[in-house]
Amino acid sequence: MTVESDWVAISKKEHVGYGFSLAKPFEFAAGFNFIDVNSAELAKVIGLLPLFFKRVDVEGKSVYRFGMATSLGDQCSLIHPGNGKFLLPYIPASLRAYPFNLAKAPDGESDLLAVLKSEVCNGFAEGNSEPIVGKEGITEKGKSLMTFLSQLRRVSEADSMAINEVVESGVLVPMNIEVAGPDKKDELRVARSDLYRVNEKAFREISKETLQKLQKTGAMAFIYANLFSLDKFGNLQKVIDVHNKLRNQASNAEIDLEDLFDEGDSDVLKF
Repeated sequence: MTVESDWVAISKKEHVGYGFSLAKPFEFAAGFNFIDVNSAELAKVIGLLPLFFKRVDVEGKSVYRFGMATSLGDQCSLIHPGNGKFLLPYIPASLRAYPFNLAKAPDGESDLLAVLKSEVCNGFAEGNSEPIVGKEGITEKGKSLMTFLSQLRRVSEADSMAINEVVESGVLVPMNIEVAGPDKKDELRVARSDLYRVNEKAFREISKETLQKLQKTGAMAFIYANLFSLDKFGNLQKVIDVHNKLRNQASNAEIDLEDLFDEGDSDVLKF
């Protein structure tokens, strides 16, 4: 990316001693009903929640992403409504990268570290946690952050090509999650029409040539992750129920994450 209106390039001239910290660390994601997951993270999240392909319309064109649905509506049920903490034991890289990104320097070759303008002097401020910028420039912490962002960008670019191959293969179909309306007597309605899954029958019938393309690009990882994770749909409902309970009680109670998805316990999460 280039430095645009929403981003500020970090420099030692403007940001010496600046670090990043938030009192409610993931409150910024409270409105995310989908969290991107990259191919390097699949093994860490596949047993937690169902993973889907998500259709996003960008400038009149459909683009597909891959990750976790966090609710059946518009809010994120994985963010604690009281303390802003993430409710799962693993935090996806797409959240940990916030509010930073890499931008191209004026020479068009090297990278600059950039931060969202909205976080400057808020979460990103002088004396706020370990400095990212020192008198000599980017600190070791800042360099580690840039390495992380560079790795994330590289993986994400490869993933985008792989996901596009899945779309081109024609195996995706709408998830068509049906939920009851506010009145239980209402007819069922489709929630999250933006979510897609792999049609197993269509997948079994793809041509040898298509299969080779999927294998070559690494797209098979996303196909299998989607198929193997769908039996975790009940976990999504558990998270939604717990989030609603926390919100209604205005509670800052910590959640025992080890028991979050205990298959042997039919009770909703304990506080």
